Order: sequence, then structure tokens, then C-alpha cells
Amino acid sequence: MTAIARALSRASGTQVDVETLKTIIIFCGVGLVVSLLLAEWIASSRLALDTNGLDLMDWI
Repeated sequence: MTAIARALSRASGTQVDVETLKTIIIFCGVGLVVSLLLAEWIASSRLALDTNGLDLMDWI
């Protein structure tokens, strides 16, 4: 992680803190997981509305 922070510091010309970088990565990872779970939940609830599949053809 320190190598990434050093590379970002050299590329941007500013000091990048390792703890700040870890916090940003954690928040981005949590946001990605939550959004993927929400998308899967919405998709599965839409497909489960009708058992014969006719509603599925209406919204495609």
C-alpha cells in the first residue's frame, strides 16, 4: 500500500497519506458491494413478479 501511496505522491506532486488511501478504498469497496446487491435484488424482484413470464416481455 505504501508503494501505491508513493507513486500517487510522485504523480500528483502532493503528499498522499496511506491511511487516507485505505479509507477511500474501503468506502469505495463497500459502496460497490451495496450497489451490486441492490441491483441484484431489484432484478430478481422484477423477474419474480409474474410466474408465466408475460410481464417480462412487456418491459424488454
